[in-house]
Amino acid sequence: MNYTLFNPLSKNGSLYQDNTNNYIDTTNNYLMNKLEQTIKINDTLTIIGGDGTLQYLVNHYPFILKYQIFYHKSGSGNDLYSALNQKGIYYYGINETNFLNSFGIGFDAIVCDNVNKAQNKGKLSYIKEAFLGIKNYKPFDLEVEYNNERHSYKNVWLCSLQNGNYFGGGLKIAKDANPHDKEIDLCIAHDVGRFMVLIILLFVKLGKVHLFKKYFLSLKVSDLKIYLKEERLAQFDGNTLVLNNTQTLKNKGHIDLEKTNIN
Repeated sequence: MNYTLFNPLSKNGSLYQDNTNNYIDTTNNYLMNKLEQTIKINDTLTIIGGDGTLQYLVNHYPFILKYQIFYHKSGSGNDLYSALNQKGIYYYGINETNFLNSFGIGFDAIVCDNVNKAQNKGKLSYIKEAFLGIKNYKPFDLEVEYNNERHSYKNVWLCSLQNGNYFGGGLKIAKDANPHDKEIDLCIAHDVGRFMVLIILLFVKLGKVHLFKKYFLSLKVSDLKIYLKEERLAQFDGNTLVLNNTQTLKNKGHIDLEKTNIN
């Protein structure tokens, strides 16, 4: 049997629900807990939602990781869907919170938080909130450790870990990211003024931000620690959370995930 999990809060998730027993509202804790007790080892799952829906389910209902998952996009961003080109992906954790496509501290987290609070969401919402937020954003200093070396960056606008190429509803931030391999792309925008941020955003949209090597770090890592001196808002696949202290990256394993279309 295939169970279809739909998020009624995503962009079009409620359009797919029906009255049959194998359609389950992901926001209904009773139904999700009941599914955990009744699903059989050979059953499959179809998840209708966006990156945030997948991230929420992996963190709150990890039993789904035992089953084959078909992913149908129905969110405002759907960045992971755009990155999938074969079956199965690796997923990651920052301390105790897991993510599938991207994790970020800084400007991108604030943009995601503002989009989440907006009544009408779409791909253009991220770009709109990004341009509106540039004026008031306050860059910060950051220390990270990778390849067994500690590095310091000044005036950081974002520190993003990318499993997929895209974030923010189709912005290509990491050209070489691949959710099917065992490495993740670290992207840090630093030492950049507000006017230059506008130019960099344009090049992110064009998928050419890697050309700004003076201001934009991009490299593959398999281990990472982020040292936070104060609380920072972070985004996990678009869902936001306040973090503090040291954050450690972990490869959490493999998910039997592939994208699908629903007629």
